[in-house]
Amino acid sequence: LHSNSLAGTIPTEIGDLSSLTKLDLESNSLAGTIPTEIAHLSNLKSMYLYQNKLSGTIPSEIGNLSSLSTMYLYLNNLAGTIPTVIGDLSSLQYTSLGSNNLTGTIPTEIGDLSSLT
Repeated sequence: LHSNSLAGTIPTEIGDLSSLTKLDLESNSLAGTIPTEIAHLSNLKSMYLYQNKLSGTIPSEIGNLSSLSTMYLYLNNLAGTIPTVIGDLSSLQYTSLGSNNLTGTIPTEIGDLSSLT
């Protein structure tokens, strides 16, 4: 569903898609927060939410996504700190969090991501 004119929020029911491996919603006009129910997507390998109007914080529940290898959240309005649970994403190879309103320090736990390139 990338590169459309989708608006509104990401529905919490997204967490019901237990077999989903790729969440591809980039380049839309989605607003609101990243729903915490995203943590229920235990098979998720790729999450492309960049270039939207998402706000709020990066939910700490993302730490439950142990299969996640790609997480692109750049070009949104995300704020707050990068959650320390990012260090729990042991499969993470690619991430981009730029062009948001993130504050604080880079968590030291990012050093635990040995697969990150």
